[in-house]
Amino acid sequence: MSYCVNCGVELCDSEKSCPLCGVVVNNPKKPYDESVVKPYPNNIEADMHRINMKFGSRLALLILLIPSAITTICDALITKSLSWSLLVTGACFCIYVWFILPLVLRKRSPYQFIVFDCIATLLYIMLIAYQTGGFEWYNRLAVPITVASYAYILALAAVFRQKKMSRLMKTAFWFFATGTLTTIIDIMITYFVSGAFGASWSLIVLCVCIIFALLFLVLYRKKVLAEELIKRLFI
Repeated sequence: MSYCVNCGVELCDSEKSCPLCGVVVNNPKKPYDESVVKPYPNNIEADMHRINMKFGSRLALLILLIPSAITTICDALITKSLSWSLLVTGACFCIYVWFILPLVLRKRSPYQFIVFDCIATLLYIMLIAYQTGGFEWYNRLAVPITVASYAYILALAAVFRQKKMSRLMKTAFWFFATGTLTTIIDIMITYFVSGAFGASWSLIVLCVCIIFALLFLVLYRKKVLAEELIKRLFI
């Protein structure tokens, strides 16, 4: 059995360096042997992190279940049915999908979580429509706007994850996508209210966004101006 010359901790024969301080083990009588099985896992830090994340996610789920259970019991006792408590339960479900589910799943892809968030949002809005007794605004207004908004987020996530794309190009895309989304929302609201397709206030936002998008595209073409802008604006 060897001992660390720096901190004095007892070392196993499978240790090439001290696991506590990192000093290399040098024992001529017992040289390092790769065939000796270590008494602890190689990825102990990753395992501990996974355990902590799992414990935290279960604790958060329990915290969300408490208000859901309390409101459900109160609703059942007061109204003899389940009405407003469903909204609380639905909100807790959305919070779980939005914030806790990404901590539970090992394979974390932002695209799948965006899809999960979109589905959870649509289900919660559907619950509101069910409680209010009307699905017309849900089908014609809520669903298209929600899908368009999450498609916007999905597109931004795909673009901003591109490492080879310039930050100026990403900013230009953000302005263009934002102007497009506001126009789509304006058209959907106008169609829902008047029954005719049209855009009004969103055209101002769209024009401003297009101007800024073109400005950043020009700066991208002009390397000198682009470098100066990046230095001054820290982008």
